[in-house]
Amino acid sequence: MAIDRYKGSVLIGLSGGVDSAVSAYLLKEKGYKVYGITYILSDNQLKSAEDAKAIAKTLDIPLYIEDKKKEFNDTVVSYFVDSYICGETPNPCVLCNSSFKLKNLTDKADSLSIDYVATGHYANIQYDKVSDRYILRTSENKEKDQSYFLYRLSRQQLARLLLPISDMNKEQVRDIAAKIRLTVKDKKDSQDICFIKDIDYTDLIKEKRPGKYKECTFIDKEGNVLGKGANHIHFTTGQRRGLNKGFNQRMYVISKNAKSNTVTLGPVEDLYTKVLTVKDIHLIQPDKAEDPLRVKVKIRNTMAAVDAVIEKTDYGIKVVFDQPVRAAAKGQSAVFYLYDQVIGGGIIDDCI
Repeated sequence: MAIDRYKGSVLIGLSGGVDSAVSAYLLKEKGYKVYGITYILSDNQLKSAEDAKAIAKTLDIPLYIEDKKKEFNDTVVSYFVDSYICGETPNPCVLCNSSFKLKNLTDKADSLSIDYVATGHYANIQYDKVSDRYILRTSENKEKDQSYFLYRLSRQQLARLLLPISDMNKEQVRDIAAKIRLTVKDKKDSQDICFIKDIDYTDLIKEKRPGKYKECTFIDKEGNVLGKGANHIHFTTGQRRGLNKGFNQRMYVISKNAKSNTVTLGPVEDLYTKVLTVKDIHLIQPDKAEDPLRVKVKIRNTMAAVDAVIEKTDYGIKVVFDQPVRAAAKGQSAVFYLYDQVIGGGIIDDCI
């Protein structure tokens, strides 16, 4: 039985930014009983908590503030740090949305007998009568679409989640914020991973996992030694910055191996790959993942989805692109789209 999503109470995560603030306002305008909650994830978020208090006061909604620094560190931050040490390039926002943010929102909503939860993401959730479940779609605002970050949400989370600004553009959001005189109407969007502000990510890794980080060995595709550099955690696929000079051509990081502490370098053409293997699969629409299936795939949120065929294997899913893609990295998410629907995705395990 489909949930009636057009009335009731809702708990929205107020980050202190304009997107979640306007989302809360729109929900209240639609007749929901709106509650806000702000999570303190690190010491550098105290200003955002003050912004959230001002938003709640302007909108006249109750606000809960909870310190989640330890839980966030033990889950999201530890995942990021350990993935880098293992030689991967992780995407902590994907894990955070499904396993931390939505989990805590729904747990709090349950404790308060609140019907729904909400965030300020740009994406669409719609009920599909044929399958009798909620599905994830892209935002009509393609520049801001954040469906990539939500692909690991469960069916239960999708059925509970409201996304009020799903198809709006940023100008519309800021116009509403100005109209209702929100103090955050001109606040800049966060561009970085929230727990790495004002610090280099490698410093964070060394702080969380103290030890001796030995120099890596630069090699080429054939295994020939090219030189020495900082530990492999300082490098990721596609990178040029930080490479020693003296090569006879422009070189890029092609891949890295944590066990041997080696970083493979090569010319730009070596960055392209046509086949990926993907593990840790999460499918929102498993019935759509026929074998094989022509889809569009994103390996980064900032890239356009490109044509590919996906096929199930014993270890996960193999992705074969129509045209080679640049700088696919182990640890990143590959997300599968069927038209504007997100059917699922997984973690890149290997680039062939």
